Amino acid sequence: NNPERAYKILQSLQSMNVELSPNYYNSIIKSFSKVGKLERAIEVLEKMKQVGFTPGPWAYGPIAIRYIKDRNRE
Repeated sequence: NNPERAYKILQSLQSMNVELSPNYYNSIIKSFSKVGKLERAIEVLEKMKQVGFTPGPWAYGPIAIRYIKDRNRE
């Protein structure tokens, strides 16, 4: 599970104008959230919006869960 590698692939595919499904974005968001990189997860969420997808619970859920877990540790 390497979200940075997946993110680079996302960028490459976008530069080639390859259409990706929302599932691809959701997977990367989940991966970044899982390893605690919420800023990167939110970047992917913003890219998802830029290409015209409306993020739903599958996109916001992992970010919210990680944020809550991190807040509870403080």
